[in-house]
Formats: sequence, C-alpha cells, structure tokens
Amino acid sequence: MITRSAPFLRRAAWMAACAVVISACAASNASTWTYFPAAGTPASSAAPASGAPSASSSPAASAALGSPSASAGQTGASFDLVETSSLSITDAGGTQVTALTVKKGQTYHFRITNSAGFPHNFYVGKVSDLEANATANLTGTGDFDSGTKEFDYTFGDDSAPLGFGCLIPGHYQAGMKGTFTVQP
Repeated sequence: MITRSAPFLRRAAWMAACAVVISACAASNASTWTYFPAAGTPASSAAPASGAPSASSSPAASAALGSPSASAGQTGASFDLVETSSLSITDAGGTQVTALTVKKGQTYHFRITNSAGFPHNFYVGKVSDLEANATANLTGTGDFDSGTKEFDYTFGDDSAPLGFGCLIPGHYQAGMKGTFTVQP
C-alpha cells in the first residue's frame, strides 16, 4: 500500500512545483528575462583588486564609491565594477553599486568585469535611453560572456539624469543599474 502511494505523491509534488513555477512566470514579465539568478548565488567571486576602494553595505558605502580610485598608467579616474551572476553590479569587494559621483568635464575610465559566466553588457548615458534600451545613443561595452571590457566616458553639460546599467533583457529591470551624481 505504501509503494502504490509513493508514485502518486511524487507526481503530486511535481505538479505542485510546476504550478508554482508557472504562476511565478505569469506574475513577472517572463518574456523579458534571459537569465534568472539562483537563490543564494554569491554576489561576486572576484578577488579585490589592489588599491580598489572597499566599502561595507551601509548607505555611506555607496557614497564612498563615488570617489573613483586613481589607476597607475591611466589619465583621470577609474571605476572597477563587477557584473555578477546574481544580477548585480558590485565593486571589487562585492558591495552592490547603485550610485556614483563624478565631476562635470572629467573623463573616467570604466573597467567592467563579467564574473557571471553568461552575457552581460554595460552602458553609460541618459537614464531615458537606458530605460528604452537605445544603445545607439549610449557608450559602453556591448554584450560579453566573461572577462573584462574597458572604455572611457566624459561627463559633459547634459542636464538629463545620467545612469549606468546592463541592458540584457531583464537585467536592468532586476536592478543591474545605477545613477550618477554629476558635480560641477
């Protein structure tokens, strides 16, 4: 009698799990997702770079990240950011980065590392263009599966809000984005 009910219980559990997945997909805009992070996925496996700013998870930590580090051999300041499998953008120490402070007229060097093992990209520009996925109007890396991509961006006199983010479908909406505070 127990052996006859075991297949029934397995089938019922499988059907319940399928129902949960289907309802979760229906509740979100599943058509825009390419990858969904697994629960408990570590934010970053990258080791902190020498001289990279470190920060805790406090709100003050995000402000501290607004002070870019000077890189040997680079003119101007740079940002070293990591795009992770948990769909976040972090500093080299694993702290999520959602805001950066820059100076108007200054050129910044962006060094973007993809530690996820699946495609990410990274763009800088007007928030309206980021939200519209208008990559022709943006500066950035394009799609890449792993490794590090670099580019420079000069913050001009644009009065529109500026931001950054990964525009792979679903990633920006999941929180792979941030804003710039442009100081005079």
